[in-house]
Amino acid sequence: PELMLRREVLVMDGKVLRQQLAASELAPGSFYVDAAARTITLSPPGGKDPAHAVCEVATRSIALHLAGRKNVILRGLVFRHDASLHAAPLCAPLQISSCNNVVVEDCQFSANNNKGIYLGGSQNHNITIRNSRFNGNGCIGLNAANCTNLLIEGCETNLNNWRGNWAGVYRRWPCGLKVSRSNRVTIRIHRSIRNMATGGWIDLENRDVRVEDSIFYGNYRGLHLEAGEGPYLVQRCQIAANRQEPLINEWRWSFGSGLVLTHARGVMLKNNLIFDNDVAQVGVRDDRDKHVFRDPVSGVIHEWYTERVSLKNNTIIATDANPTLLRLPSKDFDGGRFWQQFRASDNNYFGMRHAKAFVIGAGAGLGEACSAGQSGLGSCNGSYTFDEWRNASGQDAGAHFNDGDVADLSPPDGLVT
Repeated sequence: PELMLRREVLVMDGKVLRQQLAASELAPGSFYVDAAARTITLSPPGGKDPAHAVCEVATRSIALHLAGRKNVILRGLVFRHDASLHAAPLCAPLQISSCNNVVVEDCQFSANNNKGIYLGGSQNHNITIRNSRFNGNGCIGLNAANCTNLLIEGCETNLNNWRGNWAGVYRRWPCGLKVSRSNRVTIRIHRSIRNMATGGWIDLENRDVRVEDSIFYGNYRGLHLEAGEGPYLVQRCQIAANRQEPLINEWRWSFGSGLVLTHARGVMLKNNLIFDNDVAQVGVRDDRDKHVFRDPVSGVIHEWYTERVSLKNNTIIATDANPTLLRLPSKDFDGGRFWQQFRASDNNYFGMRHAKAFVIGAGAGLGEACSAGQSGLGSCNGSYTFDEWRNASGQDAGAHFNDGDVADLSPPDGLVT
């Protein structure tokens, strides 16, 4: 959509105003750019007089670009109101390309047109991003690609994708945090909250990824692991209250779920708290059996499947409004590859004991059930109670199910509102 591709930003008294594509669509708190006439028409927010307000129009793109640099520390800087384009490589006020040993610490990235920061180039090595905030940007807060030894620690990516929200675009590009084509990645003590898109997206050709002690709350999908060799370790995280997007052009159950796996190999989910997510708390997509990717540089073709997945000692909580605990493929999906090495043990579930909270055959409707005389995965797709799930899957022998209403769950401590 055109709104995603535009780069004009107008700010009044610190607030980003909404861009309209026609003068007839102007409403209080918005503006329109007539490129042919080289004019901007402003409709100020109610009660605001532009003559007595601070009005800013973004004109500059890429405030700082580190290219091929070594041993650099950026500390205490603020990057705001950047007018960069939608697509890489010209897409953020701070760009780091083909660098080695760089630290970004105690910095702020907010109200930028597209991304807060972009790491790209041929390959970055030994990058640390610590105690920095990437909040309220137009599309993505923090976007890292082509990194080896990447540490993201104590950071925030909150309230991003306002431009996508204007255009009704919540998939494909937008998210709070995105990591691609990177090796040895650690994301620790991270907060990704109320992004109008996916909270955290570990997407495409990532290896050796750890996500720990982090919160993914109130996004349009919590944490998505997609298309990579892995291994992935997600531990001690809180993934909660992630919702279905408001405009559903193509319904997919994975949007609005808590933690979603798509063609991710070698996944361990351990000691996490996952609760009150729309559609499913944990789910595996099954709309296609594999992801095929040709590396644009080497030409090597990769094929990824969702396999070697383990859930251990997680607390997974359903509510009356969002009753599904696990949503997994049928046993015959992808020739049974997923189920051959799927393991679930020692998990702690909360919900109504007789609710059909375990959905097998991710594409199956929540109300579907086995016909009389049918049992076991692969003989039917449908929804199962906890006891039926354990009998049919052979998993979760050491698990516990806590029967009762848990509708009054509170947000994690210290969560922004």
